[in-house]
Amino acid sequence: MDITHAERAHAVFSASSAEKWMNCPASINMEKKHPQSKSQASEEGTRAHEVAETALLQGLPTTDITDDKEMARHTQDYVDYVMEICGVDGKLFTEERVSYNYAIEAPEGDGFGTCDNIVLENNNLHIIDFKYGHGEVSPVENKQLLLYAIGALSLFSPLQPIERVFLHIHQPRIGNIGSWETDLNYLMDFAEQAKEAVKLALEPNPKFNPTETGCKWCRARAHCKALSDQIEKDVLDDFDDVDVESLSLDDVARILLKKDLVLKFFKDLEQRAYGAAMQGQSLKGFKVVKKKSRAIWTDSAEAELQEKLGEDAYKKTLITITEAKKKLPLDEVLDLTIKKENGLDLVLEGDRRHAVDPLEYSENIEDDFDLFA
Repeated sequence: MDITHAERAHAVFSASSAEKWMNCPASINMEKKHPQSKSQASEEGTRAHEVAETALLQGLPTTDITDDKEMARHTQDYVDYVMEICGVDGKLFTEERVSYNYAIEAPEGDGFGTCDNIVLENNNLHIIDFKYGHGEVSPVENKQLLLYAIGALSLFSPLQPIERVFLHIHQPRIGNIGSWETDLNYLMDFAEQAKEAVKLALEPNPKFNPTETGCKWCRARAHCKALSDQIEKDVLDDFDDVDVESLSLDDVARILLKKDLVLKFFKDLEQRAYGAAMQGQSLKGFKVVKKKSRAIWTDSAEAELQEKLGEDAYKKTLITITEAKKKLPLDEVLDLTIKKENGLDLVLEGDRRHAVDPLEYSENIEDDFDLFA
C-alpha cells in the first residue's frame, strides 16, 4: 500500500524544521509536548504535493489528477518548472528520501527528510522544493534545502561528480520562483553548523534562543517563557510612558522588526487562553460572554421581499478575479485585468520587490497604509 505524504515518518532533526532546532536548541524538547495539528492550509498543501508527485511519476497532466482547477494550474506550473530543469539528459528523482545523518550525527539515525524533487544534470545537483502556501520563502541559504543537498550528495556523488549545487523554491500561488547557487565547500561548512546545533539540542538542559525565523513555526510559542521574556525586554519595555516621537529611527526600526513575532505570539496566547476558558478555567481579568448577535433574514424573507420589491430585492455584483480564475482559462482572465498602482508600503528589507524613491512618488503616498504589506 502506498504511503501518503501525511503518513510519512518525520525525523526529530528534520530538514523542514531546521530553522527551529538550529536556532533554538530547546525547541526539540518543547515541541514534543505539543503535537502537530492539522489545518486546512496544511491539508491543501499535502494534496497539492500529491498531485505534483503523481503528475511527475506517471507523466500525466494535472487536470487528469484533480478536479480543482486552481490547484491543477499551480501544480502544473511546478511540474513544468521541474521538467525544464531536467531537460533531455537530466535524471529526475521525485519524493526522494535522503539521509544527512552522516554529516550531523543525530542519534538513532534521526537526520533525514523527503525532498520534493532532485535533478542531476551534467555535474549539477538541483534541489527543488514546492511550496503551496502564501508565506514567501527564499532559497538563499535555506536550511531545509541545504540539508536535503547534503543528504543527496551521499546518494548521488558516487554515481557522478557534483561540482555545483542549486537550491530552488517554487511558490506558484504568489509568483515566487527563485534559485540560489552554492558549492560543496559551503555545504560542508553548513553541515558543521548543523552538527553543532544537534549537540546543543542534546544537552541535558538545552538553551532557549528566541528568534524571528526560529519561532515562526514553533508549536510551543504560546508556552515559551523565553520568548515571552524576550518580547517584554525587546519591545514591551519601550512602551512604558514612551513618547513615540522621542524614539530614534534606529529604535523605531528595532521595534518594528519584532512586529511579526510579537503578533504571532499574542495570537497564540489568545488561542491558548480561549481554549482554557472554554474548558471552564478562569483567567484573571477575563470572562466568557455571548458573542454579539446580528440580524439575519428569516426563511420566509426572500419570498416576501421579492413580492414587495420585485427586482429591487436583489443586488448584482461582479465575481472576483479569484472566482473568475476558477471558471475560466487563466489567459482569458489576465486579458481582462490590469495592475493598478496602490501607493507605497514600508516592508522588510528582504522583500523581493524593488525599492523605490518615495520622494518621486510623494503624491501617491496615502496616510492609511499597511505596514509590511
